[in-house]
Amino acid sequence: LLIRYNELDHALDDVSISIKSIRTLQQQPTDELNQFILQCQSKDRKLTQHRHELQRLRQTITEISPELHPDDINQLMQKLNVLEIQWSDAERIIRTLIDNLTKKRSEYHDFENKCKRLIEWFEHFLNTEINHRIDGLTLEASLDILKTEIRNLISDKRRSVNDLIIAARVLQRHITDQLQLQTLKQQIDRLEQILNRTEEHDEKRIKKTEIVLKMFHDFEQGLENLRSWMMDTIETNLQKSLSINTLNANQLRDHQQSIIAIETDIEKYTTIVSSVLALGHYLLSEIDIRSRNINSIPRTIQ
Repeated sequence: LLIRYNELDHALDDVSISIKSIRTLQQQPTDELNQFILQCQSKDRKLTQHRHELQRLRQTITEISPELHPDDINQLMQKLNVLEIQWSDAERIIRTLIDNLTKKRSEYHDFENKCKRLIEWFEHFLNTEINHRIDGLTLEASLDILKTEIRNLISDKRRSVNDLIIAARVLQRHITDQLQLQTLKQQIDRLEQILNRTEEHDEKRIKKTEIVLKMFHDFEQGLENLRSWMMDTIETNLQKSLSINTLNANQLRDHQQSIIAIETDIEKYTTIVSSVLALGHYLLSEIDIRSRNINSIPRTIQ
């Protein structure tokens, strides 16, 4: 009987030590989060086993109680009752710890995924989408609307980046792993850098497009002025039906003066024609105008 009593007493002590060890998990560092979660889950499984052990011990104490002194029974039952309270407390601690750690891991993975998607979006926007949105733009399209759309889009992404940075700062307060902290900081820095680079690139790209569109407008306006000049000044005068034999001296002199004026006018417009041609050749190398207008420029130059 004494042996059974001592066995029960030692068994209760062993369970007590195991249950109390769970409290120490709250003070342990969580550098390796996945490993620590596995450790907590292992403790949780052991805790379930201890619950069965406590039930077995209670049944054993009940069975031998008629043979024991009441004081001994009371001592065992008090110890058992305290252990059951400690067990419930330990269960709450370990489950809360597992939930918090799992949530922290999920938040970190969520941050990593969002950060990765945002960086991929910025890289795609910089390398591809911004060109698709602007390439081939002409005066017929509203550059102001396009600028507003792009800036609103980038502003929306900036809000997403700011939200992610706030989430990262919250994570930093709970992460003790220095390598993980450094990785987190690098991701934030990279995200901010690519955001700033995208904003700068977009503004430069829009500014360049505005300049090219103005050049295209100047080119078309220059062509229109040249056409008007040729029609009004040259063709009108040269197409006049004149008979030299019917002209008197004054009329002939006036006609000669008119020809000289046209020649002088042509010399003056040579510079303008050269400027328009140079502008046309430059526009041929630009992609910020629509293809049908690009196709019309060589014909116009010829």
